[in-house]
Amino acid sequence: MLKFRSGLKSSNLIEVINSEMKANPSYWNKHYSGNENEIHLALNFSYSDRIRYYWSNSTISKLVKQLIRNLNEVKIPESLLSQFLPVQYQEIRDGKIENNSKSFIISKISEVLSIYHSVTGGIGEE
Repeated sequence: MLKFRSGLKSSNLIEVINSEMKANPSYWNKHYSGNENEIHLALNFSYSDRIRYYWSNSTISKLVKQLIRNLNEVKIPESLLSQFLPVQYQEIRDGKIENNSKSFIISKISEVLSIYHSVTGGIGEE
């Protein structure tokens, strides 16, 4: 179990994002339909990534910062990383990145961007 120093509080980021997306559906209501469960699944796991429109919300931005502060207070077990961030887990094992939130974030963004790069064949590169 991960333990935080006293005084830290959970960001509850996922719950707040879900609440915000349901309260302000203008970014997704033309893209998703169905019953409550189907919409919940689409909001959380869809390939179309409508959540990107909510990151600039001031409350959500604050909670992201809280989540990062919390992650900086613990060393995440490699067994947990191997399940949810397998590429970053391997990079830690290979000594390419450190076991900290900043390294995970940068590596994960780079991983996703490399997928786009490979799909576009480097369009726009000179």
